[in-house]
Amino acid sequence: MIRALAFLILAAAGPQQAPSRDAVAPTGTASIAGIVIAAADKGPIGYARVSLNNGDRVTYANGQGEFLFPKLPAGPYSISVQANGYLPAAVGQTRPGRPGIAQILATGEERKGVVLAMHQGGVVSGHVVGPDSRPLSGVTVWTLRKSWSQSGTAMFDTSGFGKTDDRGDYRIPGLIAGTYLIEVLPPSILGREDAQASVEQTQRLATEGMIPTFYPGTTDPAAPGIVPSNRRTCR
Repeated sequence: MIRALAFLILAAAGPQQAPSRDAVAPTGTASIAGIVIAAADKGPIGYARVSLNNGDRVTYANGQGEFLFPKLPAGPYSISVQANGYLPAAVGQTRPGRPGIAQILATGEERKGVVLAMHQGGVVSGHVVGPDSRPLSGVTVWTLRKSWSQSGTAMFDTSGFGKTDDRGDYRIPGLIAGTYLIEVLPPSILGREDAQASVEQTQRLATEGMIPTFYPGTTDPAAPGIVPSNRRTCR
């Protein structure tokens, strides 16, 4: 339902005009300098992509993780970073997945020592077989992360997915530490937009011998096994 709602909101908003590639960013006399490090061992992360204000300005850290944004006008700046094998991070972020805090830059200020600490993402991997214990290829596997509504109700939001290869193996990287459900969808389900198959789909697929299944092998979405993810590979 979450993915369907997002699609409807975007569709209703209509097409957005892309910013001109010829637009010149305003310049000033301020600057921001810092370093990208791994949260676990504080070691530098080289060649990470560092952005200001969601991509208005972009630079890449050097091999020692150091970056610099020169000639900036005064104003607020959100500072974020992306790197392979790590979760996105931002200055002022309390933990992965949370928003950062904008930094206010004064005219002529040289902001130094900005630290962007990145956490490695968790990984879920495994193997999918059919009723005859033979590997299933082309099967979609979803990770559903547990969260809580304001009313205290538990809910599971889609956080990642992958497809099995010809050996039935799958791997889903880049997961935030937390509690997950693992759901497997047969190849015959197309256009799915929510985490629970409709009654009609389930009944139809049951006659084919394949229905949506949750780890470790239940078809009841209310009673699946829970998989923790904290920079570990789970099977």
